[in-house]
Amino acid sequence: MILCFSVCLTALVCIFGMGNVVTDGLKSGLLLCSSVIIPSLFPFMTVCSFMEKSGLLNIGAGKWEWVTGRLFKLPGCTFLVILLSFFAGYPVGARMVRSMHSSGAISLSEGKKMCLFCIGAGPAFLVIAVGCGMLYNKWAGWILAVTHLLSAIVTALLCGRFVESYRPTEQVSIKKQRMSLADALVESVAASTGALISVCAYTVLFSGVVAVIKASWGQWVGLALTAVTEVSNGCALAAVLQAPIPVFAAITGFGGISVMCQVMACAGVCRPKFTTMIAVRCVNAAISYIICSLLLRIFPVSEQVFSTFSVSIPKLSGATVGFPIAFLVFCTVFLFSTYQKSHKRLVDFF
Repeated sequence: MILCFSVCLTALVCIFGMGNVVTDGLKSGLLLCSSVIIPSLFPFMTVCSFMEKSGLLNIGAGKWEWVTGRLFKLPGCTFLVILLSFFAGYPVGARMVRSMHSSGAISLSEGKKMCLFCIGAGPAFLVIAVGCGMLYNKWAGWILAVTHLLSAIVTALLCGRFVESYRPTEQVSIKKQRMSLADALVESVAASTGALISVCAYTVLFSGVVAVIKASWGQWVGLALTAVTEVSNGCALAAVLQAPIPVFAAITGFGGISVMCQVMACAGVCRPKFTTMIAVRCVNAAISYIICSLLLRIFPVSEQVFSTFSVSIPKLSGATVGFPIAFLVFCTVFLFSTYQKSHKRLVDFF
C-alpha cells in the first residue's frame, strides 16, 4: 500500500512539475498509435478474430494434436493460434486465447499457459519500423524478425516443458455452432475495436512515463528504464545511442511493461500472474540476445549502417494527433451501436 501511494504521489508530482514533458510524451504516444499501432494491429486483430468466430481455426485441429500435445502439452486446436501469435503483433495472441477459452476449446489453465508465450512483435514492426525506420537497414530488420521467431519457439517449448497445464475433471466442451460469415465479420470488427482501444490507451500512458524517464535520467540508464517500460521508445533510444543489434533483439524480446499490460487486458480471465509473465519475458529476452548474436556471426550486418545514423522525429500537427483521437471516437461510437441491441453495458465487452 505504501509503495502504491508513493508511485501515485510521484506521478502527480511529475504531472504538475513536468507538465510540458508529460504532454509531449502523450502526444508522441498518440502519434505512435496512428503511425504504428493502429495500421499494424487492427488488420491482424480483425482477421484473426474472424478466423476464430467463423470456425476456421478449428479446421484440422485433430491433425495437430501430436505436435501441440508433445511439444506444448496443449490440444490440437491451439496450433494455428500459437502460429499466428508469433506474427500478428504483441497482444493479438492473447485476444485469440481469450476467445478460445470463451468458446470452451481450452481450459483456464491452458489459456494462462498460452498467454505466456503467444506474444509476438510481428515482422511488420521489426522489419519496417525497427529495421528500416530506426536502423536504416532492412537486412538487420529481417535478422531481428528471424531472431524473434526462433526465440518465441524456444520459449514456447520451455513453457510446454516446465509450466503445468491440466484439463478439469470434466472435459471442456467446445461450442460447435458457428456464426455466419456476415455475423463473424461484424463481431470480429467489434472485438478488435474494443481491444485496440485498450492497447492505444496503454501506449499513450506509458509514452508519458517514458518522456519523464528520458528527461530525468542519463542516456544509458534512461535506455534501460525505457526498454523495460515501452518497446517502441526503447528501440528508438537504442538507435540514437547506436546500441548493438542484439540489444534490439533483447528489447523486442522482453516487450516492456506496456506490452504486458496490453496482453493482460486482452487476455481477460486467461491472464497469468504478472510476476510469472515478467520472468518468462526476461528469459525470452536473454534467448533473443543469444540467438541474434549467433545469427550475426553467420549473416553479418555491416556496422557502417550506424555511422551516419540520425533519427528524424515526425512533427506533430493537428492532423497527425487528430487522426488517432478521431479513430478512437469512431471506435467508441461503433461499440455502442453494435451492442445497444443486446442491452449490454460497454464495460461488459472488455
